[in-house]
Amino acid sequence: MKYALFSLALNFGVPLLTALYTIGGRFKIIIIFLFFICLTNDLNSKLSINIISHEWYRGSSRGLEITALDLIIISILLSELIQSKLFQARLRINWESLLSSFCLISALLSTVFAQVPLYAIFSFWKYLRGFVIYLVFRSIFKEEHIKTYVFYFSLMILYQTGFVLWQKYFLGIYRVVGTLPHMNSLAMLINIYTLPAFSLALSGFYPVFHTICVLCGVFIVISTASRGALVCLILGFLIVFFFKLLWGISVKSWLLLCVFSMVFLIGAYKSSDTLIDRFQNAPKESGETRHGFNDCAKLMGQNFVFGVGLNNFSYMMGHSKYGEKGPDLANGDKDDGVAHHIYWLTFAEQGFLGLIALVGLVLWSLLLALGIIIRSKSEINRAFAVGLFASLFTLHFQGFLEWILRQTNVWFLFCVIFGVLSSLSQERKSVKNL
Repeated sequence: MKYALFSLALNFGVPLLTALYTIGGRFKIIIIFLFFICLTNDLNSKLSINIISHEWYRGSSRGLEITALDLIIISILLSELIQSKLFQARLRINWESLLSSFCLISALLSTVFAQVPLYAIFSFWKYLRGFVIYLVFRSIFKEEHIKTYVFYFSLMILYQTGFVLWQKYFLGIYRVVGTLPHMNSLAMLINIYTLPAFSLALSGFYPVFHTICVLCGVFIVISTASRGALVCLILGFLIVFFFKLLWGISVKSWLLLCVFSMVFLIGAYKSSDTLIDRFQNAPKESGETRHGFNDCAKLMGQNFVFGVGLNNFSYMMGHSKYGEKGPDLANGDKDDGVAHHIYWLTFAEQGFLGLIALVGLVLWSLLLALGIIIRSKSEINRAFAVGLFASLFTLHFQGFLEWILRQTNVWFLFCVIFGVLSSLSQERKSVKNL
């Protein structure tokens, strides 16, 4: 039944969406909104088919999946190809394209040297889908879309708030997950959505609406009881506030900030028992596990020039001597978990080449946002770039604690932001050259 519905969506839904997107107007707005709705749901359940599925595997990718989100991206891509002049004009070779190509080449090379090539292909497929998303958003995004995109982000926060309220107060779930597969995935995704809204609120763009959405975002993150995400969100707020101080804050923004701070403190106080318990009584084994897996990841990277293969860390932990060196979580047997450190995990699976590619992608995304912040004369442009810079900084900072960037929804959202920043940077250079 699921495959029949997918076949129907592919053969009839994609041509229909392509036609509607090509017509433009409100159809474009609705289709992009549908994209973000799909992005803010669990892509591994009702919205996908797995051509090859290894759901039992504990790696970051478990199959060759195609989701509703992919069908939307295919539709937009086809529409852009139909309007080929615009597509070609906006996709000239630049540093982002070269970096993306380098990342894909290093990932492809990783599949060649992988211990289990199939597992590496699973992750390479995810990488490839992400970079197609980057190309699409680099092509379609323009500066005048900033308010619309932040509105999308804000709507996604409100969308998740309903699920979180239901899970927390009606179902009594201690750590909510919303519509995502894991509470940490939900918290990090909401962090990314929240910080641009906070930046625009402080800059006076629909401040009341954006402040309400930001407070909802804080509520969601607190409800996940994710320590790392909460610390990252506070760090993101401080980054946005720092940049805003450099430009000067109006009296209205100060008042808004005071109201926000008061509500935030009241909410934190109401949830203090949960937060204190989470920080003080987190299992000691959790930290030991992270360190153990990270040590194993270092060894793998040192022993294999090109790494053990993308998405192969978990396999190596369960089927090699490295599992014996890691933490004993399986009562004397080898444990096949994943290193909770994106950089050590990448080093283990892809060697120095893959690590250089990832660090380059991380740094360049931050530099793109910083360049727009410094050089742009448009206030909304700067405010948006500040929010994205804070989101990316906290995302990469959390990479020291989680492999969150490998999580499908977060990876795809990162690729959206990378494409948006590339487009904004290209527009700024085009205006400068006129």
